[in-house]
Amino acid sequence: MEVLQAFGDILYKILYYIQLLVLIRVIASYFIRDFSNPIYRVLYSITEPFLSPFRAILPKSSMGLDFSPIICYLFIEILRSIVIAF
Repeated sequence: MEVLQAFGDILYKILYYIQLLVLIRVIASYFIRDFSNPIYRVLYSITEPFLSPFRAILPKSSMGLDFSPIICYLFIEILRSIVIAF
């Protein structure tokens, strides 16, 4: 039982860090205009596998807004709630 608890704690922390990186990417996209910037490339390479599935199922916004980070953040929050419940 302790092994499951330890696994749940690790998974909970990993999900938290993914949420944090998604948030940092959103904030960085407002300030970093050079997308070849090494910091932005690292953020992109880490977070894009989590954002692209949501971007694929969400309809394109007519105003050019990307809502996939919001949906991804909420989805990860739901997963974290499920992990902490067990």
